[in-house]
Amino acid sequence: VRKRNMVIAGPSNFLPRFVNSLIIAFGSTFCAVFLGTLSAYGFSRFKVPLADDLLFFILSTRMMPPIAVAIPIYLMYRELGLSDTA
Repeated sequence: VRKRNMVIAGPSNFLPRFVNSLIIAFGSTFCAVFLGTLSAYGFSRFKVPLADDLLFFILSTRMMPPIAVAIPIYLMYRELGLSDTA
């Protein structure tokens, strides 16, 4: 039974996968903070046309509940045949 489970599950490569996840998480966090800082500096220091409208658009996307976005994304995946693919 033990060898059969190893054939089905395969060897566990937890550490390399975890390191890859950390690299992606820290990299995307750094990019988001860096770009957010640059845009905040630009909005605060310079005259930007329609700055109030742009800031409202950015803020309003943060106020949207995630389920309101998840359902349309799922429907799009299903329509494209991407649901239940690994």
